[in-house]
Amino acid sequence: MKDIFIELQKSTSLSNFACAEYLGISEASVQDRRNGRYAPKKSELIALAVYGTTAGDSALAFLRKLIGKNNRK
Repeated sequence: MKDIFIELQKSTSLSNFACAEYLGISEASVQDRRNGRYAPKKSELIALAVYGTTAGDSALAFLRKLIGKNNRK
């Protein structure tokens, strides 16, 4: 799984810091996933796989819409 994480991170061109910020984890956690100490979660792999795609943009727009609805209640 670490190889998949590394390839996905490379494909996004995100630094370890930017990747950590995007995934909502610490930079040390990104390093742990890269060196195989911890296996990446499926959600992290999916998030990296859709980074910068139309699907990712659509998901973000949907989340913003949901957040907006919840803030009005």
